[in-house]
Amino acid sequence: MSPPTKQRAATMLLLLLFSVIIISVHSDSQESNFEFQTTKFRRTSEGRRQTSTSRRNTKKEVTIIAKTRRRLQRNVSSVTTFVDGVPVWSKESEMLMPEGFSDRRVRRWQEETRRLQIRTILPGQCGRSPNALVVFDDGRKACSRMRKDDNAIMGDSYSFALSRLLGTHYVPSTILSDIRTEQWRAAASYFKSYGKDVFPFVLVTEWINNAGKAYVPQILRRTHSHVRPDETLASLRSDEIRDLMQWTDMVLFDYLTVNTDRVMSMLYNELWSKGIMERPVPNLLQEKDGLLLFLDNELGLIFGQTTIEQLDVYRALHNQMLNSTCVFRLSTVERVKELSQSKDIGRTINEMLKHLDPLAKELGLLVTKYTDKLQSRIDDVYRHMKTCYNTSK
Repeated sequence: MSPPTKQRAATMLLLLLFSVIIISVHSDSQESNFEFQTTKFRRTSEGRRQTSTSRRNTKKEVTIIAKTRRRLQRNVSSVTTFVDGVPVWSKESEMLMPEGFSDRRVRRWQEETRRLQIRTILPGQCGRSPNALVVFDDGRKACSRMRKDDNAIMGDSYSFALSRLLGTHYVPSTILSDIRTEQWRAAASYFKSYGKDVFPFVLVTEWINNAGKAYVPQILRRTHSHVRPDETLASLRSDEIRDLMQWTDMVLFDYLTVNTDRVMSMLYNELWSKGIMERPVPNLLQEKDGLLLFLDNELGLIFGQTTIEQLDVYRALHNQMLNSTCVFRLSTVERVKELSQSKDIGRTINEMLKHLDPLAKELGLLVTKYTDKLQSRIDDVYRHMKTCYNTSK
C-alpha cells in the first residue's frame, strides 16, 4: 500500500472512531436524561399526573387552534340576512362560532365537580379577592367566587340560568356549593379569615386556562356607533364577524340582566375618560378559539335593577347600548321571542335554576319584584328586534 493510500485509510479510521464516540456520548446522555425523568416521576404520583394533564392540555390547545383556523378560513359571502323581518347573522356567519359551554359540557362538569374533594384553596388567581382558585384531590381546578350576601349570589346564579334559557353559552359552567360541608373542610381556615359573616354559599365555576383579554370591536369604539346590516359588515374579516356576533349576544344579555359591571361601566366612564374604549373590557375574557367569556355577573338582575331605578344616567346608557346593535343571532331571536310571548319568565327562570342546581331551593327564588322587571326588559328587547327591520332597510 502506497503512503498516500495508508494516510487516507488512517484518516478514515480516525473519523470512524470519532463517530462511535459521539454516538456513545449521545446515547449515554439520552439514557441519563431518561433516568432523571423517571426518577422525577417516581418522587410523586401527583407530578406524573400533572405532567400527563399538561400534555393533554397542549394537544387540546393545538386541536382548538387548528379547528379555529379552519373555521376562519371560510369565505363569508353573505354576512347577514332577514328572518321574519328581523336582521340576523347568516348561516355562513354562524359557522364561524365556537361551541361554547354546551349543555353536555355543563352537565358533565357539574356532576364531576360535586363529587370531588377540595385539597387546597389559593387566593388571587380567579380575579379580585375573595375569589380563589380551588384545587381538587385529583388535581383539577375551579374558581371559588365568594359573595357578600344572598343578592350577589342570586345575581350570579340567575344570570347563569338566564344564559342557559337564552342559549347563549358564554357563561362558564357554574354550581352552588355549601362551604359548611365536608367537601370544603380543607378550606375552612381560608373562609374563617373573612370573619363570621361569610355567606355560607359560594359559586364554583369552571376553570378556564389561558384565556386572554377581550376588547370592544373596532367598529363600535366610536361614540354612538352601531351594528347594522350594511356594507361595513361585508368588509369585515372572519374573526371580526365571529367576535361581533358574540358581542351582539352580550349586549342583549347585559341589557336583560341590567349588568353595570362590564360594557356599561366603560360607557359610564367614557363620559369623563376619552379613549377608554381602547382598553380591555372588564369581566370579559376570550379563549383561544375566539369564545367570549362572561364572568362575574354578580351585579346582574337584583343589584342592577335597583341601580337603574336610582340613576337616570345608567338607564340612558343601557338604552344606548341596546340601540347599538340591530343584527342578532337567529337562535337568540327565537329564544327572546318565546320568552316574550309566554309572559312567564318568573316561573321559567326559577325552574331552570332548580334544574341546574339542587341547592337553588335553599338559596331562594327570584321574587316577582325582579322577575316582572326582567319580563319587561325581555319585551323591550323583542320589540327592539322587530323595530330594527325598519331602521335597517
